[in-house]
Amino acid sequence: MNIISNNTIEMTSQDLAVLTSKRHDSVKRTIETLVSKGVIQEPHTVIREDINGLGLPLRSKSYVFNLENKRDTYIIVAQLSPEFTARLVDRWQELEAKLNLPQDYPTALRMLANEVEQKQLALAQRDEAIRTKALIGSRREATAMATASIAVREKNRLADEIGRGTNWKAAKAVPWVKKYLVVSKGMWIQFGKKLKSVSDEIGIPAIKVESDRFGQVNAYHVDVIEKLRCKLEADDNMLCKYRVKP
Repeated sequence: MNIISNNTIEMTSQDLAVLTSKRHDSVKRTIETLVSKGVIQEPHTVIREDINGLGLPLRSKSYVFNLENKRDTYIIVAQLSPEFTARLVDRWQELEAKLNLPQDYPTALRMLANEVEQKQLALAQRDEAIRTKALIGSRREATAMATASIAVREKNRLADEIGRGTNWKAAKAVPWVKKYLVVSKGMWIQFGKKLKSVSDEIGIPAIKVESDRFGQVNAYHVDVIEKLRCKLEADDNMLCKYRVKP
């Protein structure tokens, strides 16, 4: 249940379960896993007592988030269901809008006047920007284009090297592969397919990088790689043919 009181808004782990269409216990496990890895701060815990369908007392634990740790809720929802992140953003905005509603008529008038002034200022700034752009001479345009060309070349150079960086890695550069899988040609093919699947799932496409041994290869973002590792830990049947035997 969302709470708005004393100029404070809160959202519980149960709310996150409803937003993402997940079981509450699954949401709580995700929160606890992220806390144990130091990805998010441990949220406040509340214990609620209810009566179940048999008329017996039932105690349940929930986690509570407020504006101070709102950022952590985005990480949790992205871990559970990236496609529902927009719902979470919309819900926080609804709650914050309720918190900021004027409590009396004079305050409402002041807020309306400020809003009108801000819109007028934005329009004036836009018109000034249009006039300024129209006054740019051909020499300045040529200089800007040359500068942009240099920036593009530098960006392309970095993209060629990014596969050896920390944010993107080729499949064979993933450090934890041998912890879970027995290396073979067939394993690398299936591992690459799984990376491609996760890449499509969370909307971060692979990029092409240069490899000294294999020419151009796909490199995947570290978020894609971490998502696949979590899936391997959660599903023992994934790539079971290539699993390291305990």
